[in-house]
Amino acid sequence: MQYEFKKNEDTNMRVLVCPYCNEDLMYADIEIFRMCPFCDKALQQTGELEDFILEPVVRSWVAKYTGQYSGKDIVYF
Repeated sequence: MQYEFKKNEDTNMRVLVCPYCNEDLMYADIEIFRMCPFCDKALQQTGELEDFILEPVVRSWVAKYTGQYSGKDIVYF
């Protein structure tokens, strides 16, 4: 399955477009359960989907260790 992504105008972050209902999904919407919270359809686990979910964590880690760390994008586990 090929997923579609776009830039959210409000948050300026990349969002996933649900392939079933076309709703915008943030990574937090599908982080735990790989289902669309709007239509309850399961999303197929792919490398592309996993990259989308991990993107904020990786971005925060890279910024922290390259000296670009602002302190506001902390991701807690």
